Amino acid sequence: MEKLNEKYKDKITIKSVDLNKSESFAQQYPIRVTPTIFFFNSDGSAFIPSKELTKKLSYVSYKNKNEDGIVLSGTEGLLQQEVLEQLIEEMIENAK
Repeated sequence: MEKLNEKYKDKITIKSVDLNKSESFAQQYPIRVTPTIFFFNSDGSAFIPSKELTKKLSYVSYKNKNEDGIVLSGTEGLLQQEVLEQLIEEMIENAK
């Protein structure tokens, strides 16, 4: 993640949270496994990857009972760097 953060530092923000040190943060999100990576657009809304890309991820998405659409999306478990870079490139290409 550090290498990707350096490579894309002017285009995206990558944040990492140690769940053992940030229990209150972890309780705000549906984290079932580590690592879990959530995808956000620059406005804080959920980024929804293409169907092609979701097939390469252990993709998860969540809806709020009181709202339409997906409010949180991400992947659970380890990702190959190549797939993560494809995701980042897609996020940059589709930036709002």
